[in-house]
Amino acid sequence: MSANPEPDETWEVLSPEQFNGFLHRFMGLTDSLLWEVQLRWPDSSTPTLFLTLSNREREAPHEQSDGWVNLDLQLTEVDEFAIRQGARTTRVVISDGLRLIPVGDRIAIDFSGNGANETPSVEELRESEAYAIGRLLRFAVRPYQRG
Repeated sequence: MSANPEPDETWEVLSPEQFNGFLHRFMGLTDSLLWEVQLRWPDSSTPTLFLTLSNREREAPHEQSDGWVNLDLQLTEVDEFAIRQGARTTRVVISDGLRLIPVGDRIAIDFSGNGANETPSVEELRESEAYAIGRLLRFAVRPYQRG
């Protein structure tokens, strides 16, 4: 699978008001397959986070892939993040889903797979093994391609 494409007009901005509908569309982002994590520091001082994962989508029929699509997420102006993986854990399958959390005027993504139905405090989020807090969240859906 190639690296995350650069956002263009096909990417959609995702606001906190749209989180519930987005999670419904993508089955709560449970049992997602995480293929790629990138942090990019272009010419600015704050990084951009890119995630590529595969997940099932409710809305569109995908007979060839049994409903699976690839989903690219981009979080801009990341000012806080952590990614840790122990020797006996893996981030490849996110069984309990991703959490999308409004944090003031920022957006947090928790992709540790811990407690998708709970909204953590900022302090609890900082204890997560895989999270980022940034300003703008975008996404793009592509046909399923195995990582």
